[in-house]
This record gives sequence, structure tokens and C-alpha cells, in this order.
Amino acid sequence: MPSFIKGIKLTEVLITISLATIIVVVAVPTVGTLKDNSDANQIVGVAKSLSAAVVQYRKDVGSCAIEFSASADGNSYVHPRFHQLSMPQPIRGWNGPYMDAPLSRSQNPFGGSIYLQSDLGATPASGFSLNGIANKKSKGSGQFVVFHNVPRRVAEEVDKILDENSTNRRRWQDTGRVEFAPGGGGSLSICLLDNEDK
Repeated sequence: MPSFIKGIKLTEVLITISLATIIVVVAVPTVGTLKDNSDANQIVGVAKSLSAAVVQYRKDVGSCAIEFSASADGNSYVHPRFHQLSMPQPIRGWNGPYMDAPLSRSQNPFGGSIYLQSDLGATPASGFSLNGIANKKSKGSGQFVVFHNVPRRVAEEVDKILDENSTNRRRWQDTGRVEFAPGGGGSLSICLLDNEDK
């Protein structure tokens, strides 16, 4: 047996193992939280860039746009009618492109589809409670973006960033500019422009 092993006592080994365990227990959730924060910030960044594009599109054209990434089932949505912000359009007033490139699933940290909807009543959001009252929802013409396959914990982080002043934190999933539907892997909807916005 090597001489350095003879000098190691069982208590020293147990202390070393205990310290290593404590470090792992403390560090692993922190790493997970940092990753969730990073993912939430990526989603918020995409939403903010889309927000600027939809405001300009609405000023130029007078209506709301749609823009779809490829879907998980293989539908690529290559036709320009699905890319009103990023591809030339035969629409009066169109002065785009309003984005450098079409939406891509790579912009979603979870690889899910991203859809920019032009009707606040469309699924999965079915209206937004922008005043914090769950049963009074904005519907009709407006813009919201949906990120698919988002886990609840990241959706809640996005909500904290965008709806930080919400008066009803218990109803974070269905009040404010951020809504979350857990079914189908998680659909995170963010209202970018409602029918009151000019």
C-alpha cells in the first residue's frame, strides 16, 4: 500500500465526500437557474425584435402581420404569405423586409416552432388579460408570438421579466402580456401589440 494512503483516515475521506456533496447540491440548481434565465432572456430578445417589426409593419400596411417558423411536423411554411415581415409582399404600403431573416426554430432555445399570430383570439392564447383581470381579455386584431415546447419554469421567468408589475402573481399563466398553456409540451404566448396600441 502506498505511504500516502496509510496516512488518510476514514473521517478525512468522509469529510471530503460530504464537502463534495454539498458543493454539488448547491451548484447544480444554480447552473439550472442560470440556464433557465438565459433561455428566458433569449425568448424575450426575440419577442422584442418582433415587437419593433410588427409596429413598423402596422404603420406601413395598416394591419397585423403573420410570420411562421418551420413546424415540428415538417411543414416548412416556405410560401411568402407566411413571412409577411421577412419576405417581399404584394401588399400596398409594404416597405420591408422588417426582419433580417424569417423566423427559425433555432431562435427558440427549446427547438419548438415560433408563430407570430395576427388575431389575439387565436389559440393557444385565446385573448390576453392586459389589465390583470382574468375574465376580461383583449381579442381581435393584434399581435402575439407563440414559442412551443417551453417548460413551465422558463415560461414563469419570461413572465417575471415582461409582467413584473402584475398585480395578480397567482394568475401569472393567464393574465398580463404573457400566457402559458402547459399542454402539448408548453406554449408560451407573448402579446406584442393589442388593438389598443397605435
